Amino acid sequence: MANNKEIDSLKLREYLNVPQIPFPDEPITMVRVHFCRTCVHRLRFALNEHSNKVVQCCELQPSKRSNSGYKTIKVTDRACRNYKGE
Repeated sequence: MANNKEIDSLKLREYLNVPQIPFPDEPITMVRVHFCRTCVHRLRFALNEHSNKVVQCCELQPSKRSNSGYKTIKVTDRACRNYKGE
């Protein structure tokens, strides 16, 4: 076998006892993922009058750590179960 430079991949599978990978017959459907960017409950406001930073929050999720009283979110976060599109 050392002299044979061409190795048949099927025989190699048999030698190594590697099982065949099953492929589904049906096409895989894509699932639509929603983000906080398009939610109705997203609030945007300026941090303060001297700063140009914009803070975004979810008005349905309370938070004790933020000044606004709402949970601070990023627009790239996946939407929660309270998601409602615009």
